[in-house]
Amino acid sequence: MKKLQSCVGGVLLTAIFMLSLFVNQLSAQTPIEVSFTTDVYSTGETDATTGTTYTWRVPAGVNSITVIAIGGGGGGGAINTVFFSQGMKAAAGGGGGAWVKVNNYPVAENDELTIHVGSKGSGHNSHDSYHPGWGGDSWVKKGNTIIALAKGARDVADETMNTAGVGGQASQCVGDEKYSGGNGGTGSTGTYCGAGGGGAAGGGNGGNGADGNMLHHYPGAGGTSSRAYAGNGGEGSYSALLHDNAGENGKNYGGGGGGGATAAGLVDADGGDGAPGIVVITYTSSNCNNINPGSIAASTWTCDPTADPDTAIVLTNVTSASSDAGGTYFWQKNGTTISGADAAQYTATTSGTYRRGYQVTGCEAAYSNAVTVTRPSDVDPGTLTDNENKTVKNVCKNSDVSVNLIASRTSDITWQKSTDKVNWTDISTVTPFTVSNITQDVYVRFVYNYTATCGVPSNNIYTIHAYNRPVVNSLTAPTDLCPNQSSYSIVSEVTAGDAVLTTYNWTSNAGTISGSGTGSIVPTENDCGTTYSYSLTVTDDNGCTSDPKTGSFTVNDTENPTVGEITATPNAVDPTTCNYLVPDLTEAVKTASGTSDNCTANSDLTVVQNPAAGTPLTATTTTVYYWVVDKCGRESEHKQLTLTRPDITTSDAADITIDPTEVTVTLYYGACDTAYVLPEPTVSIDIPEYSSALELNHTALPTRMEPGTYTVTWTISDPCGNSVQRQQTITVVYPECPTAVIDGYTYQSVRIGCECWTAENLRNTKYFNNTTIPEANIYNSTEYSDENANLAKFGRLYSWYSAMKVPEGDNTTEPTTYSSPVGPYVQGACPDGWAIPTEADYLTMREIAGSLLNVKSPDVTTWLPGHAGNDPGSGFNAKGAGYYDGSQYLNLLGQTDFWTSTTTSDVTKGVCSEITHVCPEMLIKSYDKGLGFSIRCIKREDIPLVW
Repeated sequence: MKKLQSCVGGVLLTAIFMLSLFVNQLSAQTPIEVSFTTDVYSTGETDATTGTTYTWRVPAGVNSITVIAIGGGGGGGAINTVFFSQGMKAAAGGGGGAWVKVNNYPVAENDELTIHVGSKGSGHNSHDSYHPGWGGDSWVKKGNTIIALAKGARDVADETMNTAGVGGQASQCVGDEKYSGGNGGTGSTGTYCGAGGGGAAGGGNGGNGADGNMLHHYPGAGGTSSRAYAGNGGEGSYSALLHDNAGENGKNYGGGGGGGATAAGLVDADGGDGAPGIVVITYTSSNCNNINPGSIAASTWTCDPTADPDTAIVLTNVTSASSDAGGTYFWQKNGTTISGADAAQYTATTSGTYRRGYQVTGCEAAYSNAVTVTRPSDVDPGTLTDNENKTVKNVCKNSDVSVNLIASRTSDITWQKSTDKVNWTDISTVTPFTVSNITQDVYVRFVYNYTATCGVPSNNIYTIHAYNRPVVNSLTAPTDLCPNQSSYSIVSEVTAGDAVLTTYNWTSNAGTISGSGTGSIVPTENDCGTTYSYSLTVTDDNGCTSDPKTGSFTVNDTENPTVGEITATPNAVDPTTCNYLVPDLTEAVKTASGTSDNCTANSDLTVVQNPAAGTPLTATTTTVYYWVVDKCGRESEHKQLTLTRPDITTSDAADITIDPTEVTVTLYYGACDTAYVLPEPTVSIDIPEYSSALELNHTALPTRMEPGTYTVTWTISDPCGNSVQRQQTITVVYPECPTAVIDGYTYQSVRIGCECWTAENLRNTKYFNNTTIPEANIYNSTEYSDENANLAKFGRLYSWYSAMKVPEGDNTTEPTTYSSPVGPYVQGACPDGWAIPTEADYLTMREIAGSLLNVKSPDVTTWLPGHAGNDPGSGFNAKGAGYYDGSQYLNLLGQTDFWTSTTTSDVTKGVCSEITHVCPEMLIKSYDKGLGFSIRCIKREDIPLVW
């Protein structure tokens, strides 16, 4: 038997009623709702009409109630399978109880209501009866009148497994709002099956169980409900091999239990219990409308320093609380109820906000006015800053400095000032407060006027520190100054203030000041007879600046300078006028002139001449006047000079020659496309003054200067349009192509155009620096046959890496390049002074050679029959050396390829020049860098241009 629990009685009702009052303390004039709930647990065998009933009396001031009733949920079924051969079975779930609500049912004070709460249905055990317990009805009666009736679940799961429990029917219930309980879900008969879920109170049906397997089982889900207080159905169980599983109990109030499942009857299985019913009564009490909580008052703490800081403050009763029904007092501090404080007045010992509450049973609490009491030691008067949010200000004495002080409090404050932080003087109540005209250290604070008799100083003191300023005592300047004398200085005497001097600020009307950031200066101007003024202020590390100190000096007068006699001749012809020009007399006049005192040097004199220098001499003779002026503006006497213009109006062609008349030009290798600028020859004429105005031009030279003799015509023109031509012979020669030597072998060379090429394929096994070329990268053409003569005929085959002197397989390192007059080159495996040709070199050679037959060797043993070259050809003598593909030698006598130093965008490939026996011209191609090709070299040694 299962235990019986009763949660109804006078004690429970009072507790629930009081809890509702405490939680819902909103205002004394607002009625409140009070809920009464009860539930009964039984054995599950009590039907809807039996069981214990309870009596509830309507409280005073209640004239209507609202009732919610939920019937009990039915239990889930279970199947007793006796023999293993009968398989595994699962039962259906129990139904849920009905849900009803009666709104605003009229009652009177002290009416007695009879309450019955429906029992739960117990889940079926597979070894007991097949019929689980039914859920009981829940109801409320007034005398013989049924106010509310919620039916419990009736039909329940049975041994057929597929007869689900039926939810309590709302159609049989009494109420304004009615919802039937959900039906239980059915079970499943398959192997490894799932049981049905329980129905929900006033809501959804339980889910049906489904067949599964040993790893996956599918029990029915419990039904769900959204009604107030209504519970959901329990989830059904599932069966597995050798395991029996119980259904889940119904949830909250009125939910049906889930069905159970068995595994061949080896273990008992239970259906889930239904959930019991519930009755909820809510009502409004009219006794809460006329509650007056009364009012309170408090005194304040004093500022007497001898007083106990914890002296109590009595919160007195000004007006008492009142209501239609008697109530009790309670007190709160900062919103929290104070334990044991239940009198009309309260003695506070700490700072805080206090109020008095008044509680009438069944009503919300009502509250008096709130009173804030604060001990002086608990007052936060606030902080003090200036308008820059700082608490310290450094200023300079005797400065007109204003500081705006800002208090965190904006009212009830008094400003105070002190010079020792001990004795304070009230100075203002204006906020913000401004401190001006600071001549000494000052300390400022404010006092918060907590009461008329109690003030609390600010948490911090604002400090204004006044620094002593530096002083410029004197300025000393020299006397007896000459005009423009630059070796004198003005010296200052300065007394520092409270910090190191950092800046000297000089001003003067004597022009630019040298050394203006130091204690002495040197003015750069001092005109004759002029008085100059100057001033100095100094600033230190504290930013304090002295008062200005001024001074002055006067420059002495001087006597007139003297001017001497000079001679001069006209300048060369002016190209724009064909006239001679007046010369510049400045230096000659300065040398011949002088001064009569020690203040002005000859170099300081200014020379004036008329006509000015550069004026054309149009007459046979011209008089030039000249004099000097010193820096004081005094002039010497004026003197004159007569210039005679030479009687020359045109050039005499017969007297003009050039030198040299013959020039030999030796070109360096690779200079085919270089445009040469011939040096200008020397021109001789029998009138020296006139020769500097001549202009020379020559005829253009060809862009490519092949060896031979060229005639250059020079045109010599004078400024007045006369000209004469002279000829010069230019002989262009190429140096003899040298042989190339490397690894003990001398290679023959041939000139093709302006380039020198090796006439043989390379055969060396060492680089020029005598380091060995890796054997893996050299392919000996003698391996085509057993004849060693093939080495002399075809040379060796090299990978691109060996040719460029780059580590095998390294596609990131660029070959080392060297500079020459015709651009950078790669020496690689070539002899010193020779280089790997570029793609452009082979294209130029192809153009100059004219045809492929002129490039091929005429030796018929070096090409397939009928494919040898011309005899004579260009001398390049390309031979069909074939190539090496990394594993074998191919196409001997039918093809040859030469590596170039030109790169491609594909880092794994190199550019080569290719000649085959089938193509009519030389081709440019790119191949894998690991292939073995032949190498020819081109001369790139820097041979200077020789004239």
